[in-house]
Amino acid sequence: MLRNLVQGSKGAASEARTLGQGMVEYGLIMTLVAVVAIAGLVILGPKIAEMFTSLGSSV
Repeated sequence: MLRNLVQGSKGAASEARTLGQGMVEYGLIMTLVAVVAIAGLVILGPKIAEMFTSLGSSV
């Protein structure tokens, strides 16, 4: 019976580590997406602003 309790707690710890690893991976992916989005806005921002300015002037 004691063996089952010890094995059960090891399984729960392993499951918690796996869940934690998944959360870390999710966080890293979200960080990468945010960095790419910010870089894209910095690079393309002036061109997009110019496009909207010319569009507003023509209307």
